[in-house]
Amino acid sequence: MSNQLVTQIIDFVNHVNWPTLGSITPQSQRIYEQGLDRLMLYRGDPKVLLAALKIFSETNSLPYAYAGVAATLMSASYDHGDVYDQTGLALARIWLEKAQSYEAHRLEINCLEADLYVREKQYSHARLILDYFQQNRLQSFQVCRIEMEYWSGVRNLAEVERWFERSMQCALTPAHQTDALHHIAGCYLRNQNLPKALAFYKKIEKLSPQDPWLWHNMSIIYFRLKRYDKARRYNQKALSLMEFLAARNVEKDLKAVPRARGFNKWYQFFLLSLIFGLLTIVAYTQVQQIEASGIIRVRTSVVGAIFTAVFVALYKLAGIWGVVAVPFCASVCMFLVGGIKLAVEFIMDE
Repeated sequence: MSNQLVTQIIDFVNHVNWPTLGSITPQSQRIYEQGLDRLMLYRGDPKVLLAALKIFSETNSLPYAYAGVAATLMSASYDHGDVYDQTGLALARIWLEKAQSYEAHRLEINCLEADLYVREKQYSHARLILDYFQQNRLQSFQVCRIEMEYWSGVRNLAEVERWFERSMQCALTPAHQTDALHHIAGCYLRNQNLPKALAFYKKIEKLSPQDPWLWHNMSIIYFRLKRYDKARRYNQKALSLMEFLAARNVEKDLKAVPRARGFNKWYQFFLLSLIFGLLTIVAYTQVQQIEASGIIRVRTSVVGAIFTAVFVALYKLAGIWGVVAVPFCASVCMFLVGGIKLAVEFIMDE
């Protein structure tokens, strides 16, 4: 797919009327940055790449137009994980060098070179450029983002977290925030830290709910957590937004998982809640039966242990709602037991 996209991009580039001016103006820089923001929205839809190229063609600046083509080819070269189509990256370098032949010292252009080295896994070359930026105190959101990618590539999670914080400080648009969140969430996901990955994806949900890769990645997390109902729901949400192979593969994996039979989780939830309520009554009764020495009977400890185990099961099964339902179920149980007790006493009196 990535190779086809690269071919499509090159075909589009060959039919565009590019700027002829070799200079840069503040207005052309703003337009170029708008094009980069558009590229951040790319999740597999070629129309996003073509829209970004159109923006780059309107910069009225040849170096920015060439740099924009390079950035677009880098995005189009993405395959999966940290794998990129090498032909696409090689073409991106050609266009980047054209841009640098006009402007050799522009931070927003040279960032692409460091980014390109990271994608090629030439980390030592990328580090030289990034160190130059730091030594000269050249800072921007793009620099922070590439630092995150670099440290993720060399598997240093502490540095990824540090540069994530800095990238959020430098973020100027919601697109910047979403991009930074995707990077940190993806890093946690690759390192199997599923709770943290999930927490960051939930933040993306508030900023970009129409992002198919958000729902796809959440479906992967829930699949690994063996919460298959949620995994199915998020997988279908991803596919409703965009048709893509990665989501179809997850769908296939989910179909291989047999659906739960017998009690579903809600039946289990109510059953455990009722048991919890009954244990509440038993525990209360046992606490009243204190021996003269002041020591609660041993069986009270056993009830307490079961009480705790059921509580944990409720929380794992239904989250906070399991906790909220406990007082209600306990009250119902007390009411039923009280009614039964009165009925028995009435019958015995008769």
